[in-house]
Amino acid sequence: MDTVRVAGIKVPVSVASNLDEFFTVAEETRICVMCLDMIDCGPTIRRIFEYFSWKFPTDWTCQKAARFPTIVCRKCKEELVEAVERCPKCNCRQCFYVYHNLQGQDVTQDDVAALQGYWRYLAKLWWESSSRSEGWCDGCTAPLPRGDGYRIGSNIYCEKCAFRPDPLESLRNDPNYFGRGAVQKARHFISGGGPLISDIERQ
Repeated sequence: MDTVRVAGIKVPVSVASNLDEFFTVAEETRICVMCLDMIDCGPTIRRIFEYFSWKFPTDWTCQKAARFPTIVCRKCKEELVEAVERCPKCNCRQCFYVYHNLQGQDVTQDDVAALQGYWRYLAKLWWESSSRSEGWCDGCTAPLPRGDGYRIGSNIYCEKCAFRPDPLESLRNDPNYFGRGAVQKARHFISGGGPLISDIERQ
């Protein structure tokens, strides 16, 4: 397997056969995958988290990537949202543990612009499914004319609230500041990949 879904987007990966290889590749490339039996997934994740906590004690980005990874069914590639012993879709007992560590220094102003475009698009979809003539910002309750605003998660915000505090600084401190995988989703969208089905269904 040379690709796996991270935040719903296919990305190239290296697949490690053991923990030592996994740690080496993960540190070098910031992304690595290892196949696990689902029933052993929890203890292995704890070992990985403990390793990164010890190796990078001041880097919460590394630790967070280890503690909150993407888990994908090995057989049907379904992303699993909780710890299970079998895939609920195909009954498979094995999964891919995906370590994907987006570093703060990798985030640029172009990513902020991509997020703006993605959230504006999601806001337009939300308005299209609503019969309201106006709305209100979920941050400051300011009125929003129909078609306006930025849709972030299940909320809609005015421009002032959507980008306060400084979004670039916030993302460089925590690349998942606006939600896990938000930067990757925005990059995917702005490159012509379109919105993710999961985000459309949330509108």
